[in-house]
Amino acid sequence: MMRRASSAEDLVRHYDGKDNPFGIAFTRREYRDLIERSAPWIVRDMITHDFPRRALPFRVSDTVYRAALFLCPMMICAVLTKREAGGA
Repeated sequence: MMRRASSAEDLVRHYDGKDNPFGIAFTRREYRDLIERSAPWIVRDMITHDFPRRALPFRVSDTVYRAALFLCPMMICAVLTKREAGGA
Protein backbone atom coordinates (compact mmCIF):
# COMPACT_ATOMS: atom_id res chain seq x y z
CA MET A 1 0.00 0.00 0.00
CA MET A 2 2.74 2.48 0.93
CA ARG A 3 4.82 1.51 -2.07
CA ARG A 4 1.92 2.28 -4.45
CA ALA A 5 1.02 5.62 -2.86
CA SER A 6 2.50 8.75 -4.42
CA SER A 7 1.26 11.15 -1.70
CA ALA A 8 -0.47 11.15 1.69
CA GLU A 9 -3.83 11.68 -0.04
CA ASP A 10 -3.12 8.76 -2.38
CA LEU A 11 -2.33 6.58 0.65
CA VAL A 12 -5.70 7.55 2.17
CA ARG A 13 -7.45 6.44 -1.04
CA HIS A 14 -5.59 3.11 -1.04
CA TYR A 15 -6.35 2.57 2.65
CA ASP A 16 -10.07 3.37 2.28
CA GLY A 17 -10.46 1.08 -0.74
CA LYS A 18 -10.32 1.21 -4.51
CA ASP A 19 -13.76 2.80 -4.82
CA ASN A 20 -12.82 5.78 -2.62
CA PRO A 21 -12.45 8.64 -5.14
CA PHE A 22 -11.35 11.27 -2.66
CA GLY A 23 -8.94 11.13 0.25
CA ILE A 24 -7.66 13.94 2.44
CA ALA A 25 -4.67 13.73 4.77
CA PHE A 26 -4.26 16.17 7.64
CA THR A 27 -1.53 16.87 10.14
CA ARG A 28 -2.64 17.06 13.77
CA ARG A 29 -2.47 20.88 13.62
CA GLU A 30 -4.50 21.06 10.38
CA TYR A 31 -7.14 18.72 11.80
CA ARG A 32 -7.42 20.68 15.05
CA ASP A 33 -7.68 23.99 13.17
CA LEU A 34 -10.35 22.61 10.83
CA ILE A 35 -12.50 21.41 13.73
CA GLU A 36 -12.14 24.57 15.77
CA ARG A 37 -12.83 26.89 12.80
CA SER A 38 -15.82 25.08 11.35
CA ALA A 39 -17.73 23.60 14.25
CA PRO A 40 -18.91 24.58 17.72
CA TRP A 41 -16.32 22.32 19.36
CA ILE A 42 -13.32 22.63 21.62
CA VAL A 43 -10.63 20.00 21.00
CA ARG A 44 -9.77 18.43 24.37
CA ASP A 45 -7.36 15.78 23.12
CA MET A 46 -5.97 14.26 19.94
CA ILE A 47 -5.48 10.49 19.84
CA THR A 48 -3.58 8.76 17.07
CA HIS A 49 -3.76 5.09 16.19
CA ASP A 50 -4.13 2.44 13.55
CA PHE A 51 -1.10 1.79 11.40
CA PRO A 52 -2.29 -1.32 9.55
CA ARG A 53 0.18 -4.09 8.87
CA ARG A 54 -1.31 -4.38 5.39
CA ALA A 55 0.10 -0.90 4.63
CA LEU A 56 3.61 -2.33 4.63
CA PRO A 57 5.02 -4.19 1.62
CA PHE A 58 6.76 -6.75 3.89
CA ARG A 59 6.28 -8.63 7.19
CA VAL A 60 7.54 -6.96 10.37
CA SER A 61 8.07 -8.08 13.95
CA ASP A 62 5.71 -6.97 16.70
CA THR A 63 8.39 -4.58 18.00
CA VAL A 64 8.74 -2.86 14.61
CA TYR A 65 4.97 -2.77 14.23
CA ARG A 66 4.52 -1.08 17.64
CA ALA A 67 7.16 1.50 16.65
CA ALA A 68 5.25 2.17 13.41
CA LEU A 69 2.03 2.64 15.42
CA PHE A 70 3.78 5.28 17.51
CA LEU A 71 5.72 7.04 14.73
CA CYS A 72 3.30 6.83 11.80
CA PRO A 73 -0.33 6.66 12.93
CA MET A 74 -2.84 6.62 10.09
CA MET A 75 -5.83 7.99 11.99
CA ILE A 76 -6.28 10.97 14.24
CA CYS A 77 -9.29 10.99 16.54
CA ALA A 78 -10.34 14.15 18.34
CA VAL A 79 -11.92 14.22 21.78
CA LEU A 80 -14.35 17.15 21.67
CA THR A 81 -16.50 19.23 23.98
CA LYS A 82 -19.32 21.30 22.57
CA ARG A 83 -18.65 25.01 22.91
CA GLU A 84 -21.18 26.79 25.10
CA ALA A 85 -23.63 29.10 23.31
CA GLY A 86 -22.18 32.58 23.04
CA GLY A 87 -18.72 31.31 24.05
CA ALA A 88 -15.56 32.02 22.11
